[in-house]
Amino acid sequence: MPEVTHVHIVESEEDGARLVANLVQEVVDSNPAARLDTATGGTMEPVCRQLASRYAEGLLSLAGVETFQLDEYYPIDPWHLQSYRVFIRKHLVEVTDLPLASAHVLRRPPEGF
Repeated sequence: MPEVTHVHIVESEEDGARLVANLVQEVVDSNPAARLDTATGGTMEPVCRQLASRYAEGLLSLAGVETFQLDEYYPIDPWHLQSYRVFIRKHLVEVTDLPLASAHVLRRPPEGF
């Protein structure tokens, strides 16, 4: 049987961020070693703020979680201020207990790729 996609209509960006943070919280609460594919960019900033707030309140720990960002600007340098590596570091690693080593980002392809 095919998996069902659920669509949620929300009133505001804040409501959407809260909904996504609730879903992440449910996953992490049920599996503290969860592996998450996390989107990046401006759309995710409110979600990251929600997660950071929950961490600050002692409601959420990402210490055992691994995240994977499956997109990156090309040919941007990994440490460029607009790279997803920097985004995840700024918006999750530095404001929660997500270990830097657990935030996986695509590597830059070799020269001539």
